[in-house]
Amino acid sequence: MKEKTFLLALLFMLSHLAASCGAEPPISEGTAPDPKEAAGSTAPSPTEPGQVACEEMIFTYSFRSRGGPGSNILAICPDGSDPRQVTRDGQNMSPSWSPDRSQIAYLSYRSGSLQLHIVDKDGSNDRQLTSDSYFNAWRAIWLPNGNRIAMVNNEGQWQTVNVLTGEINPLDGWNFSGDNVRLSHDGTRVAYTVRTDPYDADSPAEIHIQDVDGSNPYQLTETGWFIHSPTWSPDDSQIAFLSISEYGPGQNAIYAINLDGSNLHEPILTNLHPYSIAWSPDGKSLAVITGEMVPTGELNTPERLLLTLYTLNINFGDTRELFNALVPDYITDLSW
Repeated sequence: MKEKTFLLALLFMLSHLAASCGAEPPISEGTAPDPKEAAGSTAPSPTEPGQVACEEMIFTYSFRSRGGPGSNILAICPDGSDPRQVTRDGQNMSPSWSPDRSQIAYLSYRSGSLQLHIVDKDGSNDRQLTSDSYFNAWRAIWLPNGNRIAMVNNEGQWQTVNVLTGEINPLDGWNFSGDNVRLSHDGTRVAYTVRTDPYDADSPAEIHIQDVDGSNPYQLTETGWFIHSPTWSPDDSQIAFLSISEYGPGQNAIYAINLDGSNLHEPILTNLHPYSIAWSPDGKSLAVITGEMVPTGELNTPERLLLTLYTLNINFGDTRELFNALVPDYITDLSW
């Protein structure tokens, strides 16, 4: 029981690690390892610009054990082929697809302070959108018209950045915490989590829904569990989420629920220990980052946390291993 509790706590910490990166000092320059080597994959070499031919998932890969601390945005096809780096300088995180999937927004310390960047999906045409030395944000969500990116700063205030001009304005109607916020694919609603007791760090957290302008708010779940990582289905009819709480039977499991609060269920039973999920564009699969303690053979550190990215077929339960990292390396910020 103690081992399970430790693992759950560590997974939860890692699921929020990217959120805290904005408060850290700039990370040092580093060179990412070859994605094939990191994944233990026999996939072909990374594709050249203009040759991306699948609906890739993207994530942040931190390579803290290799040449100093650092992180880059990686992309990988759901069949495990062609893992590739989108960014190269080792100071990048928090990727977000543009609505048409032609570009990726991300945060970077490249200029010496945390700033917002945009890059074409093949890694070309990178440009920095913000330059304010006081700009301090840790989450980027591309709004559906493609012209603005929503950002939350360390004070929990939401703003928008104009993609063409870099102009920053307050985002009216977004008054919730920046953690676990997801925008529906049609851009009309926001899902987010709220603790039942905001003054108790151990209290359960439930999913709430509202329109993007702040109207029509309602509480979607009433589970008594600690819920995180709400994820919209491609048709916006369901939300998948994770619960790693000890408040109920949904410990460390993947669940889904309809938007009217009905049909709370586990889409597929697994023995995985997930801490991040993303729904595939066709709705048939989930990308899942899991964690498990594995032996190292080292005297001082006999076990370490192995983080693995899988695809999980919702209907049949089949899994495919795509990428892995052994802590202190880690993978996070999953998006598909």
